[in-house]
Amino acid sequence: MMGAKALERIDDRLNAIQPVLEAALPGRLVERGFIPYETRSQPELLQGVVNLVASDEGHYNAARGMAAREGTLQLILSCHLQVEEAQTSAELQQAEIDLAEQIKAFVRGGVQGMSLSLESLQLSRQLEHPYGWVVAFINIRPPAAATQ
Repeated sequence: MMGAKALERIDDRLNAIQPVLEAALPGRLVERGFIPYETRSQPELLQGVVNLVASDEGHYNAARGMAAREGTLQLILSCHLQVEEAQTSAELQQAEIDLAEQIKAFVRGGVQGMSLSLESLQLSRQLEHPYGWVVAFINIRPPAAATQ
């Protein structure tokens, strides 16, 4: 991503991320904003839902003339899914792992105009079988070439 123009606005970053995430997670329902899983239909949950939620932004460049620029945005991917009632907790865990691996591949693939790093992933621990969830915390910074 050498020479990529940094995307600074939060909404510009989210708008750039969504189509790349949709391509990286084929078959998943990817949406901006958070909608509780209780309001989702079974077909949506069986497909797997990924909510893009901007959490916070900070760590701005402190150089003169760079006030409130080049900040790090924390993006949360709040994902909900469901397996069929007859499926086991192990199968739910595998569905969560499959989604987590898709998210990791998305982060490795990157998005033009920003640098992504995966801070952590959390899985449901199968506590609400047949419902599961994955939460990914992703840090978004300007691309390295833009900050030099």
